[in-house]
Amino acid sequence: ALHGSGPGRCDARHYAEERLSRSVNDTEHPLEPFKRATTATIRAIAEDEGLEVTFGQGPAVMRGNKLRVPLPNLGATAEEIDAIRGMGDAFALKLRYHDADLHRRRLPVGGPAEEMFQWIEEARIASIGALRMEGVARNMDASLEQQCRQAAFDTITVESEAACRHCCSS
Repeated sequence: ALHGSGPGRCDARHYAEERLSRSVNDTEHPLEPFKRATTATIRAIAEDEGLEVTFGQGPAVMRGNKLRVPLPNLGATAEEIDAIRGMGDAFALKLRYHDADLHRRRLPVGGPAEEMFQWIEEARIASIGALRMEGVARNMDASLEQQCRQAAFDTITVESEAACRHCCSS
């Protein structure tokens, strides 16, 4: 299993425990097991073995058949690793379940309707993955929590400070 429990379990806590319980040899960087497992999981979710997955600094970015996922720092917490995996899971789910041609044909033009349509599509795709795979749900939840903290949503005190460009304007 890619996510969940059992002997094939692939989750951040497993990698953190593995990192602590075994010594890393001189030829393999400590993050290589994370990178291999994350790449395999993203490809499996996307159902695309040809997907090129790389790791680097900055936000996750998808261009064509190439996905760059943030690389965690050594000693990253389980929540930080889950958040990074959630970014990869979100892109993989979009590759698998999003129909760009259908989306383009049905997309409202401009204003709040277009923005809401985009959000609804993102929620539809995320819910498919979250309902089918417990690990994906956990990873995407961690990613959303991290995004909300970075955007300082906890400091919003009035509706006009909310992120929605069109929904809250008069």
